[in-house]
Amino acid sequence: MYIPKDIIEKIIEFKFDKRGYEIFNYYKKIENNRHKINRINKEVEYWNSLQVSVCWLKPVQVQKNNSKKFINSLKDDSPKK
Repeated sequence: MYIPKDIIEKIIEFKFDKRGYEIFNYYKKIENNRHKINRINKEVEYWNSLQVSVCWLKPVQVQKNNSKKFINSLKDDSPKK
């Protein structure tokens, strides 16, 4: 019995998504992690509401001065600090 390739692909789409995950397990994992995702979103909203920056993530003056040298050294395949 011959089944056209398009029909076979449609049948497979009912079980797997484009990335190869099983759809039912994928949505179950999303629902199980919903509280974690909500918590992270609330934390991000809180930090945005404070309107502060995280100073240790900003480069210091020495890093700003040496950034062009570092990028050029990466292009030469010999990274330097």
